Amino acid sequence: MNAINERPQADQSDDDDARISAAVRALAAGTGLKNAELAPVLGIHRASVFAKLKGETAWKASEVASLARYFDVPVGDLFDGLGLFRDAKKPHRVTGGASSSGAPSGIRTPDPLVKSPG
Repeated sequence: MNAINERPQADQSDDDDARISAAVRALAAGTGLKNAELAPVLGIHRASVFAKLKGETAWKASEVASLARYFDVPVGDLFDGLGLFRDAKKPHRVTGGASSSGAPSGIRTPDPLVKSPG
């Protein structure tokens, strides 16, 4: 079987889930959102939210898409763990929190501690 047709190994999926969980925890903390408040966003019970964040349950594509819409970030950023594991010099951070309507009010802003080139 060639590399294109091979299924991802379990540890690769575990890595993806760990990066997604880290990104969700960071976004929730950055916006002042409690983990339990993610349950209605995902349409699951709050105990299931905690299981996903602890890596006990895998993330579904529809859940990742819902979170990306809620936090107003690209889906790829969640799979990338917001760059938390590979790019410590990422020149942005997420600020703000969810509005009363549930829509995110945070935007990416330049980090004042990171010097811009030029």
